[in-house]
Amino acid sequence: HATGGQILKGRTLALVVLLLLAIASTFFPVLYGLFILLLLLLLPWIIWRSIIFNARMSSYRNVRYGFTKRVGELYLSLLKPIFIFLVITAGLLLAAYAARDFLLGLEPAVVKAFIGASVFLWIIPTVIFLPWLHRNLSLFALNGYRYGTALFSSDLSLRKYVWFYIGSVLLAVALFLFVVAAVALAGFFMQGGLAAGASPEEIMEKVAAALEPGSPHYALAITLIILGYLFLLFLSMIPAAYLRSKLRNYRYAQTIVGNQVRANSNLKTWPFALLLFTNILLLVITLGLAYPWTKVRVARYIARNTVVFSQGTLDNFVAAEEKRVSSLGDELGEAFDFDFEIGV
Repeated sequence: HATGGQILKGRTLALVVLLLLAIASTFFPVLYGLFILLLLLLLPWIIWRSIIFNARMSSYRNVRYGFTKRVGELYLSLLKPIFIFLVITAGLLLAAYAARDFLLGLEPAVVKAFIGASVFLWIIPTVIFLPWLHRNLSLFALNGYRYGTALFSSDLSLRKYVWFYIGSVLLAVALFLFVVAAVALAGFFMQGGLAAGASPEEIMEKVAAALEPGSPHYALAITLIILGYLFLLFLSMIPAAYLRSKLRNYRYAQTIVGNQVRANSNLKTWPFALLLFTNILLLVITLGLAYPWTKVRVARYIARNTVVFSQGTLDNFVAAEEKRVSSLGDELGEAFDFDFEIGV
């Protein structure tokens, strides 16, 4: 039910903020730091306003959605993981600072091992912090929505979120190793075939010569580079598609509306990654003009892979909500639309 003018208000405000940040970063570095701090402090409020706007501007069968939670609950739910992460980070930095004199007298290999161990210890809370933050944000949103008077209820496990994030990181590492192995294998075949007996430096010279305009292999070399870049771009979409699809499928499976209606999401990693990849190509080819089309393609794919289940008939559930909200006034408020990925 949103209008272009309402959405424009939020987007205009975002543009003004970006311009102020750009000007401050160039001419007023101290003010830029204050702006960043203020923006971080306001971010939960911005997310909250966005959730309210998206809920109140949506309806099904003339029954509006709504949002019941207050912004203070979001600040509290995000404060704990942020505080613990900052305490751990500060503790590691203080420990490294306290040990600086002791480390100066050690062998370089020992110092490197100490630094590596410190980084590893910092990575562990980081791996937990991001999914913890994401899970709390999803819980806040899902447990605050209502359809008419029917409340949403969701129970999300932090362990599941951590494993999904770890899975996406491991998938990214596996794909990176695959690319490294493929490049090494290609180099091996070039040395034994196309560039038999040549050193790596000679191979690079031949590649550079093939890239010179006018070379007989110029068109082939450029084509191979473009194809290689597109292949790497597609591979980069796979971890993101894996994480987004796994999280959405899990959130939907754990959410119920009015103790009666459930939804099931069945997004798949590979088709979703291919969809995201082709969307990027469309944006590049059309210089961004295909943006509405890419949004519709994602919405259509998600809708086709979402099923709603109801105890009893869905028509009876909707009819009951229509009666309950017939006299319910819901003030729409000012528009504040931003597209945050919280899985709803």
